Amino acid sequence: MTKVKEIIEFIKSIAPEYMQEDWDNSGSQLYFDQDTPGVMLTLDVTDSVIDATIKENYKLILSHHPMIFDGLKSIVEGQYLSDNIIKAIFNRISIYSAHTSLDSAKGGVNDALCEELKLKIMSPLGKGQSGYTMGYICQYEKALSFEEFKKSLKKYNVKIYGRPREIKKVAICGGSGMDFFEEAKKCDAFITGDVKYHDGQKAYENNLTLVDMGHYTSEKFVLEKLKKLLLNEFKNLKVDIAESDFQIK
Repeated sequence: MTKVKEIIEFIKSIAPEYMQEDWDNSGSQLYFDQDTPGVMLTLDVTDSVIDATIKENYKLILSHHPMIFDGLKSIVEGQYLSDNIIKAIFNRISIYSAHTSLDSAKGGVNDALCEELKLKIMSPLGKGQSGYTMGYICQYEKALSFEEFKKSLKKYNVKIYGRPREIKKVAICGGSGMDFFEEAKKCDAFITGDVKYHDGQKAYENNLTLVDMGHYTSEKFVLEKLKKLLLNEFKNLKVDIAESDFQIK
């Protein structure tokens, strides 16, 4: 058994809470001072993720997106978030979230995305309000034709906007990165999530290939990375990953 506190402190060493944006709520959502045989990793804390954690008798969920984001004024049985909180408390499950802190951290969301896409990191894409790096400007080892580029992304079920062109220099930002469009338009392509129709129009007007990888897909690769780090650090700890993709396939 491993102490919940030790696991959380390890995650904090990877993605320190001081790196989060001012509007964020990274950190402990629920905390119980106890041991756990394992930890459940997820992007989002859903009812099914809590159920899976209970089934495995784990006492800690590590999520990317905070379960409690906006100010919570009441907990009322029969409401979705309230029911999740009640169930987690009843089963003494701690929940810790590393959100924008993990976006900015070295080895975090964007590093994992670059590794998955086999992109070489060249420089930061931009900075959040906190002053920490958000996204990267990267490049492929050799330039890809548009058809080669599209083929390399096919398995991710992406949507592509803008203009087709040869791709060498690529901006990436996991999650929602359109705030960094001005920086990204200096590249041949921009890979991010949560792309809207008029974002595609902007890409067309700026001769950019814009790839909507989806918020979930562009962030999920960090979970495997965290799993390896946790298993290496805590020899007797079990680590599972719970899906929380809301898209119906």
